[in-house]
Amino acid sequence: MKDHIYLVSPQFIEEKVRKIFEMPGEIGFIARLGLLSGLREQELIYIKEKAVCSDGYGCDCEKLHVVDCKNGMTIVAIGWTRANKKALATILPSNEYLSRRGPKTL
Repeated sequence: MKDHIYLVSPQFIEEKVRKIFEMPGEIGFIARLGLLSGLREQELIYIKEKAVCSDGYGCDCEKLHVVDCKNGMTIVAIGWTRANKKALATILPSNEYLSRRGPKTL
């Protein structure tokens, strides 16, 4: 019983996801992006504030490496490590990523 999840109603997950997407402000943005990307709050703040590399995809610098895909998704190579937590890369909807970064940073 300890390792099981029991859903009370068939709409339980749908209701919770809808509530997350309806949250206003910065906390709502972080919650939505966390749900879509699987990143923790500190990792989301890191990719929001970290500079984007302009040299290309194969360099070994400390900056973020961003690839915009034609399907409306953005791949971000992060390389963030804190203690035993790592965030190597994530895939985000481009409109969510650009809404906070701005197109001039890419």
